[in-house]
Amino acid sequence: MNAGDWNDLHIVSKANRSYFTINGKMASSFTDNHPDQLKRGLIGLQIHDAGMRVAFKDLWIKKS
Repeated sequence: MNAGDWNDLHIVSKANRSYFTINGKMASSFTDNHPDQLKRGLIGLQIHDAGMRVAFKDLWIKKS
């Protein structure tokens, strides 16, 4: 990756399991067993560092 390039993120969530890939490589997977989270289905986009510049484009949500 070069500075200024876009990353390709892919997130798959089924029931309480989630899988997260960056540029085709698995970055993380996790299980969320918190009962309130399983009922609501919220999506949040976040930044971890106050000085970080983040942009989003071409967001797609597919329900299957």
